[in-house]
Amino acid sequence: MGLLSKTKGLIMLRIRELRLGRGMAAVDLARLAKIDPRTLSAIETGRNGYPSGRTLAKIADALGVNMGDLWTTPTDAPDTDDTDTDHG
Repeated sequence: MGLLSKTKGLIMLRIRELRLGRGMAAVDLARLAKIDPRTLSAIETGRNGYPSGRTLAKIADALGVNMGDLWTTPTDAPDTDDTDTDHG
């Protein structure tokens, strides 16, 4: 998986995590961010290309976080570390 795909996947998980952590429905976040609910759905499910910086800024603002918080690893992100630490 390429770096862009990993980043996109982590962002989509993180947006969903932040939204759900605030008890928000997707339609409510879309309304606050002033984006189409279908756009938010496509971002959260990975059905679109990489979202624009402007769209991410609107989502971050609606969630009350900095854009950098969207790049924080979500708590439910799959482990992508390929390092073999089993020496047994």
